[in-house]
Formats: sequence, C-alpha cells, structure tokens
Amino acid sequence: MEALYLLDNDLVHWIKPGDPTLEFAYQHGKIGELESLIQLGNFDEVIMLGKKTDLSGMTKDEAAEFAFALGHALYLKQRYADAIPQFTICADDPTAKYSSLAWQYLIFALYHSGNIRGR
Repeated sequence: MEALYLLDNDLVHWIKPGDPTLEFAYQHGKIGELESLIQLGNFDEVIMLGKKTDLSGMTKDEAAEFAFALGHALYLKQRYADAIPQFTICADDPTAKYSSLAWQYLIFALYHSGNIRGR
C-alpha cells in the first residue's frame, strides 16, 4: 500500500495542475492519495489533505470520489457531523463510483450524529 501511496503522491507532485494531457492522472493521484492513506490508517493526514485540496479542477465524479474518501476518514475518526456533507456530495451524484455506499454511510453518520433516531 505504501508503494501505491508513493505513486499517487508522485503524480500530484510532478504533474502540473491544468496539464491538458495529464490532468486526469493528476486528479486521480489526489483521490488515490486519500484512499491509500485510509488503508494505511493515517486518517488525520487524509483529513488534513482533504481540507486543503482545491477541487475546482475536478470533474463532478472526481469530486464525488474525493468527498467520499474524505468523508470516510472523518467517519472513521467519529467526526460524524463533519462527514455528512462529504457523503452528501458523493450520494448526490448517481454516476459516482461510491454513490450507493455513500448513502449507507450518510445514514449511519446521520444516526451517530443524532440527526435521525432509531425506533
């Protein structure tokens, strides 16, 4: 997993934002960094990167994947209220890879944050 993180980190570090040929790889490097760090258990680093990353160059689907990864880290840190907007971004994009999973996490986050109650 460390090797995959290093590859994603290199994509983000060496590709210039807005590069017409490599923009796709650059954006997916950003997403991959978060996903790799989650697998490595570095949730605080995911949250730090997620909060400072500019999403304006991402497509709607890329932004949804990024939001899911950030929301997942926030959820795993039990920051449920902070995770809700991130899961909402992903869940609201039915074409996003993690859309259906985002709905499930959104329900759990709402429940744990006290925004919905069980029976």
